[in-house]
Amino acid sequence: MNLPLNDSDYVNRLLARSRCGDPQREADARLELEQWVAVSDDNRRCYEAQRQTVIALDASLDSLRQRYPRHLAPASAAQAPALAVRTPRRGWAWPTWSSALVLLLGVGLTLWWVNPVLSQGEYVTGLGEHREVSLSDGSRVQLNTNTHLDFVRRLRSREVQLVQGEALFEVTHQANIPFEVTSLDTRVRVLGTVFNVRQWQEGNQVTVLEGRVRVTPDHEADSLQITRGQQLRTRHGLFVDGIRDVDATQAVSWRDGRLVFSGETLAEAVTELQRYRSGRIRIHDSKLGALRISGSFSLAKPDELLHLLPELFALNLVINPDQSVDIRAR
Repeated sequence: MNLPLNDSDYVNRLLARSRCGDPQREADARLELEQWVAVSDDNRRCYEAQRQTVIALDASLDSLRQRYPRHLAPASAAQAPALAVRTPRRGWAWPTWSSALVLLLGVGLTLWWVNPVLSQGEYVTGLGEHREVSLSDGSRVQLNTNTHLDFVRRLRSREVQLVQGEALFEVTHQANIPFEVTSLDTRVRVLGTVFNVRQWQEGNQVTVLEGRVRVTPDHEADSLQITRGQQLRTRHGLFVDGIRDVDATQAVSWRDGRLVFSGETLAEAVTELQRYRSGRIRIHDSKLGALRISGSFSLAKPDELLHLLPELFALNLVINPDQSVDIRAR
């Protein structure tokens, strides 16, 4: 049997069959689910995400039944009379099934309109820390240094609030359930992708590694769509500089534990390095700040770059007891 990979629709169909009331069909569906889950970790995460959705929906229905007991009776109570009644004419059974259908539609529309929370989580990293997490919908997120994000999974939406920092998202596709990241005054709507969002100079920097996203700042009339190898920056709810072509792997080199520079100014390099160490780094000469630097440096040893600077340029570097750093011309 050729089994699809990481397919939430396929899992939902099997879950529905596993609760259909036919013992043989239920057993077949459970066996097929077990085989599918065993294929890969991605399948297991996808299954668990859909199973949690079913559990949450059941809980939401129970809550609604408690609030509206006269209108939303349990399914077993609603169906029992229809099974017990012996009707001389075929038409007699129609009102019962019609009422059940209206009931189901009403519950479904109520849940869709309310958009209840199915699960939520909070994820944080400290200074210099890198962490990878799996969200309840099966998506994966890598958090860079000093990052805080909140995730809320609802019935018909998935919502991330990037409170601070930087995160790389690998989003699990779910038809008709959008995935949106809000950071400061900018919203990023996923259109099936791997992408990075970083809070940057009172704004945001969005970089796409795979697929595409739609970026909408609060104070722009229109949104912009970017694809693989493209980047957008926003500040104060407005676009900055338009769409840029970039080396996306360099933009997220931090996920591999590296800082990579390709002709950035020393001032820019120091600003980036500052994100990974506690002591302040001060450049006391603007001409030094304008020097250009290239290379790849380990984030496990953030001071490695600092110790190399006197060998690369005509400058003196002093690391103080409080770990602050002063850089001056010779």
